[in-house]
Amino acid sequence: MKKIGLFYIAILLIAIFWLNSSLAQDYTQWHLPEGAKIRLGKGWIRDISFSPDGAQFAVATTIGIWIYDAHTGKEIAFLNEEPRSIQALTFSQEGKMLASCDTYGEVLLWNTVTGEPPLTLLRSEKIVPRFNTPTHLVFLEDSTQLAIATISNTRPILRVWDLNAETNQALVKHIEMDTLAERQRISALKLSSDGRFLAIAVDDFKNKIFQVQVWDATTGQLLQTLAEYTSRIASLTFSPDSKMLVTNNHEEILIWNLNTDNQPFTIRSKRGISASVLTFSLNSGLLASWGNRNRVRFWDVVAGARPYPDLRTQGPDKHEDYVYTLAFSPDAKTLLTGSADGTLRAWDIATGTQRFFCMSHIRRTEGIVFSEAGETLTSVSQPVNPKGKAQRRRWDIKTGNQLATHVFNTLTNPVMSPDGKTLIRRQLNGTIHIGNMDPKHSWGILKVHRRGEGNIQFAFSPDGNTLATGGEDNTVYVWKAADYRNLKRTIFGSNKTIHPHLTLEGHTDHIGALAFSPDGKTLASGGWDKTIRLWDVETGNSLFTITGHRNAVRTLAFSPNGKVLASAAFSELYLWDTTTTNQITSILQERRELNSTLIFSPDSSILVSGNQYGAIQLWDTYTGDLLSTCTGHTFWIIDMVFSADNKTLASTGWDGVILLWDWETIVQLHDR
Repeated sequence: MKKIGLFYIAILLIAIFWLNSSLAQDYTQWHLPEGAKIRLGKGWIRDISFSPDGAQFAVATTIGIWIYDAHTGKEIAFLNEEPRSIQALTFSQEGKMLASCDTYGEVLLWNTVTGEPPLTLLRSEKIVPRFNTPTHLVFLEDSTQLAIATISNTRPILRVWDLNAETNQALVKHIEMDTLAERQRISALKLSSDGRFLAIAVDDFKNKIFQVQVWDATTGQLLQTLAEYTSRIASLTFSPDSKMLVTNNHEEILIWNLNTDNQPFTIRSKRGISASVLTFSLNSGLLASWGNRNRVRFWDVVAGARPYPDLRTQGPDKHEDYVYTLAFSPDAKTLLTGSADGTLRAWDIATGTQRFFCMSHIRRTEGIVFSEAGETLTSVSQPVNPKGKAQRRRWDIKTGNQLATHVFNTLTNPVMSPDGKTLIRRQLNGTIHIGNMDPKHSWGILKVHRRGEGNIQFAFSPDGNTLATGGEDNTVYVWKAADYRNLKRTIFGSNKTIHPHLTLEGHTDHIGALAFSPDGKTLASGGWDKTIRLWDVETGNSLFTITGHRNAVRTLAFSPNGKVLASAAFSELYLWDTTTTNQITSILQERRELNSTLIFSPDSSILVSGNQYGAIQLWDTYTGDLLSTCTGHTFWIIDMVFSADNKTLASTGWDGVILLWDWETIVQLHDR
């Protein structure tokens, strides 16, 4: 009881110290970056860890760490000293420390008793940042040591720190395993709880060879390579006593005894296991697996029995997409399931009933549109790796509440028109449909693009009455609303082919970007051929060809006054006079980066860019000077849009979060 009370007090201290007395605030206000007014969404889930007493659980996300009450699902704290994507986390055995590792391999050690700012353990400079790097943390030797396994370039790397105060958190072990041949990659890794073993899943897609290797984590020696699979290993995990390793490849679950050379015990069923996620309970032999049959199955690997019935995770008031993470409570009575639909749900294992759910853990938001009144915002998103169902959400921008969520099928990322009234989606058979915001209501099919074509660009004119598309056939197509949004199609719907109004040819490589001028009369297209072409939308005539980029053009934007065109390529940002096509200024960025989205300020004096590092930068349109930098996202920024009153800039991207920025505030920020 004393330990439970101590940890409960510790969590309160976390809230006091890390939320800066913001317990009275809504969680959408916690730890906002400078200049931001509200945060919509919490980032998608990377890892989950329960406190040893089971009173709280910590969720590692693409923007930081969320602490939840394990009995109610209520947010307790948000740990985010600065924007960072957390790959993995774990509590120490007695619950006094919480360790996390971000995409750069930097390890933070949070003291849950004092609530002091986290201690940063020295990171290895060999760690190359990756957004989806397999990472695992384990406390060893009664929490006096911390071990982390992750990937550096293509090699597993193991580091161990001594956490005693006398050693000043010294790095006592650094091992690199030379494991991979050319074209191989590591898709998963796990440390055993005692720190003796490291298991890695190795993929060789070219030769269709998939292996699990077991390494001695104390010496860095390869102990054994388990039998080769014919399909990719989806998940692996050690038993709590480190005596067993469990692996699966969507077809069967294999249980390996690491103390013998015996063949593994195999779990199969007539219909196949189809498991893609595995987890063990902390202090027993209870194993849970989830597969695309939309259910969790439980296995007692010691007794060889099925102690609980299957837990169906999808249906009314349940998950609406696949589950990609599982976590047992310490007493093995509750199971958490994290889904690509953006929800985290807690289940009673014995009864199969749902205890609570947590919302807004969204994976990759693709587009955002403000309502005309400026009171709500609509977002569309779709999970990647693996692909999930698309989701359309409507948000109250004052409270941060989700007002409505709609899940639908699409093969590629959905695209919204600027007025939020038209939706483009790709059905599972590859056909591209255009219609209203109801995904079931189609006005017709845009059939010029191949069904397997993946790199298709879309752009709507500001009034939403013209659509441009371009892809891998080096051609730009222009479509008129009168052709696809006539009265008959809008009322009754249609699956008939819609033919383009214009076909524009001239590029010699894939189309990489499209943008309409403010009056909708001029279309700019950027290609992988490093050129930009300006077209008359009514006649299809080529107006200008702009050269100067050294790399493929990826992003375009017109200024609201129509006088300036901005273009971006890898490590290049240019501004052009649209009347003469003369270059106004060029910005060659020192850091190897790509500006993934561009937008001008309402008065055209400032260009706003968002890059793959999650930074938003404000540039003087005519001098190219960097005015300020806003940091709040952690990875690719995909879309930015101004509210109707021009007072708010909304941004979103791969981290799944939408940030609403006060425009007057961020304009006045000095560059940093």
